Amino acid sequence: MGFVTHNEGGTWVGDPGHAVPNCSDPAFRTRVEAAFAAALGPGLNCIRATPGLDELATLLATKTLDAIDIDCDDDVCRQSAASLPSGDPPLAAERGPGLNRIAYCTGAFTLTQQALNALTFHELIHSCGGYEIDAYALEAHCFSGSGAASVPTVFIYGPDPLPCAAGHLLVGRFVVWDHARSGRVFVKNQSGGDWLSAPAITAGVDLNVQFGPDTFVMPPWAAGCV
Repeated sequence: MGFVTHNEGGTWVGDPGHAVPNCSDPAFRTRVEAAFAAALGPGLNCIRATPGLDELATLLATKTLDAIDIDCDDDVCRQSAASLPSGDPPLAAERGPGLNRIAYCTGAFTLTQQALNALTFHELIHSCGGYEIDAYALEAHCFSGSGAASVPTVFIYGPDPLPCAAGHLLVGRFVVWDHARSGRVFVKNQSGGDWLSAPAITAGVDLNVQFGPDTFVMPPWAAGCV
């Protein structure tokens, strides 16, 4: 894995040509390498220092530069844009079997290094199985003041199967959002449960992150989460 390549040159017979990275700008590749170092250095340290995120810390530690396919693929970006309400291309898109492919889009090429670090961390949270609510919250928790993107004013849910807990907590993979009361985001605590009963989910450590009441528009199946 690492930077995805394609072949250029060569002939029809015998000569396959030479491999060229899809992220063709060597300066941008160097910046991506620095972004991974930040995501798996200060970013991972932040996750490890936050009680209740042990599973995420273990997963994130495996998402090294050599374990991820890194691409600059406008086709992937256009496909992602088609699924967004605005239709605008994202800065990056996470795709691929095992959630181990990140495609950087055109808008990412001109980001500051700090913003690229935070973006890469955000995409690696997705690579660990996190939903948008997890990625935005943990990016803000770990990179606030150091490149974290502003949480969108309104984020329309995709097909993320986020249930409710305790009637007011919207549940992500790693966090819960108390959208109906405080607007605060907490680490998800999960306990108990077996094949006859669901586990109990409660709010853990306060991440010092707050989403507005309309940040994540409630999908129809979450109408009871009030």
